[in-house]
Amino acid sequence: MRKVIILSMVLSLAGIVGCASTTKSYTWQDINKEVGPKVPEPHGYLKVYTETTDTNDADVHRYPHLPYTIYSPEGKKIKWVKNSWSSTDEYPEVVELVPGKYVIEPDVWTTKKEIIGATIEDGKTTEIYLAGE
Repeated sequence: MRKVIILSMVLSLAGIVGCASTTKSYTWQDINKEVGPKVPEPHGYLKVYTETTDTNDADVHRYPHLPYTIYSPEGKKIKWVKNSWSSTDEYPEVVELVPGKYVIEPDVWTTKKEIIGATIEDGKTTEIYLAGE
């Protein structure tokens, strides 16, 4: 009886080892072929005209937009946006986002703080003009 159990165990182990040796190894090229082409992720754009500040640069007045923060509807911070490339830039930054709903919280100096909802659609630009604009 013992010999049968031991023989059975040995054959089982041989079967497990045999299975492991027949496992196919993959390269990155094989994996890419099996996965197929990647579908581009949908995206839309957001442009927020926030309150501006008066910046004096060598007697030239410029009005860069103040920054803002983008949140998910659940309150998770998505991104802080500087909203101007430099202190001399008067154009708001265009932000690429996955389509969906977002909450915009702008930084303000002179106007009352507003919390704004924004819906981003695939391939479209959503523009928001806040108070003071």
